[in-house]
Amino acid sequence: MQNYFFRITLKQQLILLGHVIFITTFLISLRIYLDITDKFDSSAFLFVFVFFFLIDILPTIIVHTQYWLKNYKAILTINTGSKGLKYETPTKQLNYSFDDIESLQYYSSWGKGSGWHSFGEYRYYKIIFKDKTEIVITCLMINDIENTLEMLLRMKAERHAKVVCLIE
Repeated sequence: MQNYFFRITLKQQLILLGHVIFITTFLISLRIYLDITDKFDSSAFLFVFVFFFLIDILPTIIVHTQYWLKNYKAILTINTGSKGLKYETPTKQLNYSFDDIESLQYYSSWGKGSGWHSFGEYRYYKIIFKDKTEIVITCLMINDIENTLEMLLRMKAERHAKVVCLIE
């Protein structure tokens, strides 16, 4: 009888924010370098910063915040021995058997893993139970969510891809 516990961690948040932190650090470093070398063109830099902010940084911040709010203070416990699943938040506690799961749905970005955009690594699962209750488990709770959750639940998920993987 093995219990697995999952919750949002700072480490997992930093892993997911790594790409956007790198881009922001690069842009700030570029700004400092151009200031020091007197090659600074403020309008060109502003254009580049706004461009990256709108197409990469802002969507990442929105997705990250949505995922954080969805699983804030939530604890997922999976007991593989008894085939039980418990999802606790400060306001509710849900207990189900694996047999109560009607469907498992996996949502990811189209460019997952490509490195082209920071929000591409964000993904989540929606567990829908026979009583129509839904639980959303985001990658902020489980690092290798694709391999971990399906393996523990012993189920294959229905796959869905989106441009930006916002929770529906």
